[in-house]
Amino acid sequence: MEVTLWSILGWTSNRIAPQDLQDVLVCSDLQCSGGGAFVLHQLAAAALFSGFRVCVVSTEHSPNHYIHVLRRLGLKLSSARYKNTISFIEVLGNKASAGAAASASPSVAVADMERAKGAKQHADEAQPFISSWTSIEQIDDMRALFQAVRDVVTRPDGDRSKPCVFIFDNLTTLSCMWAGPSGTRDCAPIHFFSYWDEYVKAEFPDTYFAVASIAQDACASADIEALASHFETMLQLRGLTTGKSLEIDGQMSCLKLRGRLPEQSPTILYRIGDSGVKYVQA
Repeated sequence: MEVTLWSILGWTSNRIAPQDLQDVLVCSDLQCSGGGAFVLHQLAAAALFSGFRVCVVSTEHSPNHYIHVLRRLGLKLSSARYKNTISFIEVLGNKASAGAAASASPSVAVADMERAKGAKQHADEAQPFISSWTSIEQIDDMRALFQAVRDVVTRPDGDRSKPCVFIFDNLTTLSCMWAGPSGTRDCAPIHFFSYWDEYVKAEFPDTYFAVASIAQDACASADIEALASHFETMLQLRGLTTGKSLEIDGQMSCLKLRGRLPEQSPTILYRIGDSGVKYVQA
């Protein structure tokens, strides 16, 4: 039986109600095709469509990439309803010199350069609808990222009557960029979301929400559990136990962490196509 991402999360539709908003961690293994990017794209588009603001914290792709994807998902960024609703924090400035980050995703830098050649016109067209675009050149520690997030949260021209969904597209790359205070790479996202809970969620309750993606294989299980404690829901994406399939790209389950969902949803199979993602209950 075909289902939707919204029903998996416990929502009634892709038009998100404020009470539906929750912090979502997308955790994928290396065997599932597409990783968790398609989930982030769908949630970002749904948030904008529902009248919320979105801030993309990108360690994986350029803002031009997200502008292109949002348009493919049906958002007409030329519409006045999207004016000043999208912010970008781009953590790509030191990728060329960050050996660990490059080794984690070796094709990213080349792909971004090729994409940027044909995407500048899209960025120019969308500029009136971008609230802010910040590029972080160095990320030797978390302070620069903390400050960039804080700037978005406290910006006086932002419409705080609208909730804002922060999309963190690759916590694994963030781990590679900065090792964290204990000297282990895996603690960087945990350290960041401890800050998030203390200085963002506590100060601005029911206003700011996080959706983040991380590769399960890159972290110890204890680190995944510690990171998950900062989220309400975790979507687990896995490859098929039977190996690759021409019809199915992977399987998904939804775990309740602090929210209203069942402890674990039935297993969902998904297929990523040119026209969208199809979800089928196993």
